[in-house]
Amino acid sequence: MSQKVLITHAVPVNNGDAALVLALYESLKAKGFDVTIATYYYRIVKQKYPNLPIIRELGDYFFLRKLPFLKPIFQRLNFWFNSRYRNNDIFIAAPGGYINSYYFLDHALNPLKLAKNDGKRTAIYAQSIGPFSRSDQEIFMKAAEYIDLLLVRDTYSSDLLERIVYQGKFLLTKDAAFLLETGSAKAKATKKAAISVREWSFDSRDMAHYLDMMVALTIEVLSDGYEVTFLSTCQGVPGYKDDSMIAGVVRDKLKEKGYDSSVDKNYYRLDQLRDKLATYDMVIGTRLHMCILSWLAGTPALNISYEVKGRECYKYLGIPEYSLDFNEDIGQSIKSFKAFSNDLDNVRSKTLDRVSLIHEEVQGDFEKAIAILAEA
Repeated sequence: MSQKVLITHAVPVNNGDAALVLALYESLKAKGFDVTIATYYYRIVKQKYPNLPIIRELGDYFFLRKLPFLKPIFQRLNFWFNSRYRNNDIFIAAPGGYINSYYFLDHALNPLKLAKNDGKRTAIYAQSIGPFSRSDQEIFMKAAEYIDLLLVRDTYSSDLLERIVYQGKFLLTKDAAFLLETGSAKAKATKKAAISVREWSFDSRDMAHYLDMMVALTIEVLSDGYEVTFLSTCQGVPGYKDDSMIAGVVRDKLKEKGYDSSVDKNYYRLDQLRDKLATYDMVIGTRLHMCILSWLAGTPALNISYEVKGRECYKYLGIPEYSLDFNEDIGQSIKSFKAFSNDLDNVRSKTLDRVSLIHEEVQGDFEKAIAILAEA
């Protein structure tokens, strides 16, 4: 009888999270595990991915948003009486970038604590760790007691764990989306570029400067003869974060300057977006997984990094010079784009070779993780 694995804290509504969750899901299935996914936004995910084996995450109830003080009690009761949730052997928190103080840290950690106290094996897969407030760092450090294995996706995170003397077992890997199979870009009749934008209010970032930078970059792309479409991994779902709204702001600013562009507001499943990305000559992505999915589709991508995860990813891709800061000097951003555009074929060739190697590396890391969990 195959072991039962529950992927917890999943949010595969946007295609960044969908890439991470489905990459882990498919890898576990290929190893013969009986896999279920516990997700937030259950109704939306069920509608978009009707064939996925999903259940509702312990805290995915509207009344808990109104009465958050009830959440710890409700999660505990739900765990004990929810057999589809509790009756799993291994609990793995989904890959991503939520082990920090930008999000609600306890949302991800509480289910693992409940599972470990019930004798289950537990892990958190492929995370960027931090930054933390002092209180969140204390919460995280205590989590080592009920996490059998923590996988981090960059050296910044592993260095942080060493620095704060994290007492749990951890393994360095790379972004879990690289578990997905690579593809190849399709032949194009016209020069086309896709650009993803997003809002980011943490770390005292200057949103006005970012918008000005994206306008300037888009003008450079248009001036190079590309047709520009604003497209994101996070759009098209009512009531959920929608980057097409910010894209509309950039498009309107461009229009005021006499430049034409379009905004694609449609929702795409992961497979559909991957096919679509393969039709572009280049991508400029503020969302990291817009960039990773582009590279996996064979399309070169310039990254705009609002968190450390973007810079770290482009370091191990071997092209750190093509990860620009969210508040990069506008002149420098244009200079970097021109270097990227002028050397596009060479950048594509060498980076796609690196993507193939990373795909093999993360598969090996996955094997190591499964072996460790089997011993836990």
